Amino acid sequence: MMSISTISVQTLTGPASLLNRLVKELVEGYCHSEDIMFLDEKTVQVTLYNGSGSTLLHHADALSVEYPALNIRAVEWVDCFEDVSVAYWKCERKIYQCDMCEIVSCEKPEGYSGPLADKRIRFWQAVPDLKVAIQHILPDYDLMALSGLITLSGGWLALHNADSKVLLRLPSQPDLNDGCLVQLSSEIGRVAIVQGIDRYGCCASEQSVAYADVTARWPELRPFLRSYWRSGKKQRRRNRRWCQLQQRKAGKPMKSRLSLRHNEEQEIPF
Repeated sequence: MMSISTISVQTLTGPASLLNRLVKELVEGYCHSEDIMFLDEKTVQVTLYNGSGSTLLHHADALSVEYPALNIRAVEWVDCFEDVSVAYWKCERKIYQCDMCEIVSCEKPEGYSGPLADKRIRFWQAVPDLKVAIQHILPDYDLMALSGLITLSGGWLALHNADSKVLLRLPSQPDLNDGCLVQLSSEIGRVAIVQGIDRYGCCASEQSVAYADVTARWPELRPFLRSYWRSGKKQRRRNRRWCQLQQRKAGKPMKSRLSLRHNEEQEIPF
């Protein structure tokens, strides 16, 4: 059985008679009926699978040429939920196609009940057409809705994801992209900042920095960072020792490394 590497969900909007004919052709061709769903009389959602990892957006390319009356919106995932691509066709013309490269995903902050996709706050590396795509695919997504939440000193929001703390400062104005975030993974000793964030989560790429660089730039964060950084001190020490052990073993002859592998149980601490 071949594993699924690519999933493409394509939403087709057009005349009901055209959609009925197209659905019949899809079922007779290669789609299972359970992968085709009418959202309403003039909207059909088709799910396509490909175990080879190849993109399936070319299917919508062909449909847009063959059926100009269709509006087609496609969202595609590689390996289930990584490397998301979004595209939109109207009147045989591709309006946009872009990759949503996720920099960090944070859990929904406590006390917020607004419209966030999958109950998460997401930040994507800005590429051409990404803002248009987010407005279309996630029309209610707006980070400025978080502005009513309680913040730390300096207007910072305290968020977190699976293995790190994230401090977010929203754009100063809805039409600006001067927001920034600091991501702290204390247990592995990594600090990163992301700048140029706009209201849709489009931002510049992540940049690794030293812990002292953050406290020097934003002194108001020093008390929070100090307490969180200290909490991961023990695990950081274990991780450093494990890395040093691997480096020493890498420099020994093969016979010695093989004997160590048989004689010691190595537990990776992270």
